[in-house]
Amino acid sequence: MLGDFNFHVPGESRWRVNGSALSPANQSLANFFADLFGEWIELEQENFTHRETRDDELYSVGRLDRCYANLPSIDIIDMRPIAGTYWNVCDLNQPSDHAPLYVHLRQNRAPEASGGRPVVPKWVSKHYMFPKVLNEVLEPALPLAQDPMVAIEELREALSLAGQLLLRKTADHPPSSKAQLLSWLFGIARAVRAGNLARVQKAGKAVPQISRYLNLEDGSWINEAGFYSYIQTVARGELDRELSELEVTDMAPAKKGQRRSRLLGLCKAWSPKNRKVALTGILDGGSNPIMNHEDGAKELARHWGQVHTPIRPDHEKEALFLEHVQPAASSVTWELSQEQVFQVIDKLHDSAPGPDGLPYSMWTSNIIARETIYQLYTYFLRGGEASPTFNHCLTVYIPKGTDPQDHLERWRQAETTRPISLSDSINNIIAILMNMSLAEQAAISTLYVQRGFVKGRDMNDNIVKIEGHHITQFLRDNEKAGCA
Repeated sequence: MLGDFNFHVPGESRWRVNGSALSPANQSLANFFADLFGEWIELEQENFTHRETRDDELYSVGRLDRCYANLPSIDIIDMRPIAGTYWNVCDLNQPSDHAPLYVHLRQNRAPEASGGRPVVPKWVSKHYMFPKVLNEVLEPALPLAQDPMVAIEELREALSLAGQLLLRKTADHPPSSKAQLLSWLFGIARAVRAGNLARVQKAGKAVPQISRYLNLEDGSWINEAGFYSYIQTVARGELDRELSELEVTDMAPAKKGQRRSRLLGLCKAWSPKNRKVALTGILDGGSNPIMNHEDGAKELARHWGQVHTPIRPDHEKEALFLEHVQPAASSVTWELSQEQVFQVIDKLHDSAPGPDGLPYSMWTSNIIARETIYQLYTYFLRGGEASPTFNHCLTVYIPKGTDPQDHLERWRQAETTRPISLSDSINNIIAILMNMSLAEQAAISTLYVQRGFVKGRDMNDNIVKIEGHHITQFLRDNEKAGCA
């Protein structure tokens, strides 16, 4: 349902352009409509949709036009909605003071596999049956190849197969964790949507806490209100748990902040009331919104394909820089022991997987896999070459930095996005281990004025140093004035 509702939601106001001040909105009306649409989900887009002009100049803007859907969160999420406006409402050349909305929804289906292999859920490696299933898969493959690069590929296949086997083996078992229960619930919702009665019946037998929401005797199969409310409760509980664990996790502040923002964004989709969800898109070369996933991907490929085109190295010119390269410090530990490697990988936290679909915990939960990781690490230290596909990755594109117009329109052209690589977990693990030594060297050899992204230094020190310099200069100037 699309509409010009002429109201703001609670906590949202109009933006007065001159002076960049917020003008208050009618909060009583906002609360009324928030309750009215409380059970629906907003396909949220951040562009302003209405403008007010005074004396033919832009005075204020607001987000009055909205789109709501009376569907469960899981159905909307699987549709991967893109919501936006047809034009920038701040453009006074446009004929209307309202910018019409559009929403693009893809065919409602479960997410595709990542890369070429199915994604293994994070809970699989923590399931009590996983060690046994993995041993059953690994035993016929032992001993692994002597070449660590080949051994890693053998392990990758074994871990992926073990993950899929565990999913099949636990299909008739009650879930052993809330994460597994949530996976069950998502599967049932998708089975109902696909008309797969057998899958719904199997769930009812295997999971007692789900059976009370099933109506297998009639055509509906589920008690929709109770079932989808239960999904909301379990999903929000899992997100709250992850947020609580994040607060006590030993993680770089920047990375922790990014993960917290992502989790809070997911929380909006699973709120008890006033749910919100949407993916934003990008602009084409003419600054027009791209209204579907396929064309958006083509535009990203057009720009970033040129950027990522391989460049032939010029070794003669490289040699000119060698005299400026800092010698390696003798105090740096250039090769970690096996114990140190294990300590590093034990601190890793599962994140979005790469093409192999395997989270970190799949690699770190088995001693054979851990030892093979160490062998691969030492193999690279001694000049070993990576396989042709070792550095393959998936790529997502996020807005690059901030833009002066972000308060008016949150879209980006392909040129102003930033690529984030989702590499295979084993690739990331090796990179993390290599970086342990390189970070030590950088802290020693990097010029002192470079404070950001260097171990032991803080970018905020620049602010303190500049302020200290000005205070010192101020005191000196006053001292001279007093002496005069």
